[in-house]
Amino acid sequence: MDRDINLLIIGALISLVTTLCVQLIQLYISNYQKNKGKINIYFKSVYSSITSKPWGIDKSSNGIILLIPLWIEIQNTKGKNEIVRDLNLFLYKDNKRIKNMVQVTHTSNSEKTDYFGDEGVYSFLLEPESIRRYKLNFTIKMSDVNEEFDRIKIGYFDTKDKYRESILFETPDGWKTINTKIDSEWRKMVQSR
Repeated sequence: MDRDINLLIIGALISLVTTLCVQLIQLYISNYQKNKGKINIYFKSVYSSITSKPWGIDKSSNGIILLIPLWIEIQNTKGKNEIVRDLNLFLYKDNKRIKNMVQVTHTSNSEKTDYFGDEGVYSFLLEPESIRRYKLNFTIKMSDVNEEFDRIKIGYFDTKDKYRESILFETPDGWKTINTKIDSEWRKMVQSR
């Protein structure tokens, strides 16, 4: 009789340990599947919806400005929500950041308001296994910089608050940049930092 009870207890313990091991393996596989994949950002310079011109230097009533209209597509191939926070453009000179550009939130006239980003916000919550396109617009006044620049980079913070950055344009002429063109193809953001 004691032998039967011992065998019953041993069988129950084996069953419990096996069940726990299977549950842990399933949890590990589930987490692996959710985290498998990555965030891909593609961008394309386009004509401005404000000026109908490609990116570049423009003269306005506020002085000389640099205006950069972009479309971006953000692809989340992971099985969980991801964040792209504070996507912005930055002016560089000799690999030194000199100024952040201004994220234009919207333009409006008497008929309508045209929002940029995600309803005026340049941070994006990405659903699992999705792709979304956004219109962005960046600007900066020459009087706010007072320095030349030779490169424009695009950067953001990811879900883990890690900063990611890539070269957008090489601009050896800085504030004298003219005759720019729009992109005919999408370009993938390749991390350079």
